[in-house]
Amino acid sequence: MKLKDAVAIAKGSLREFTPLPLSGVTGVVHIPDDDTWVVTIELIERVSIPDLFDILGSYEFVIDSEGDIIEYRRIGARKRNQMTVDIGG
Repeated sequence: MKLKDAVAIAKGSLREFTPLPLSGVTGVVHIPDDDTWVVTIELIERVSIPDLFDILGSYEFVIDSEGDIIEYRRIGARKRNQMTVDIGG
């Protein structure tokens, strides 16, 4: 499976898990040890005016080598105007 396939699977499966609208894909990682992909997506949990104050939830999809979602979880939330910084890896 390629990176674009993992993203397409996660985005295409959103409606099965939540009615929330997509804000964007924020990360994709391939785990070669077990040949899985972790796709991180932000969803709009609460719309505000102005949109700087929208609440964005961050969700992870773990996809196996067969293209099946084997894990889905919410990993955090932030206001749209709050940038997150991840240093390291």
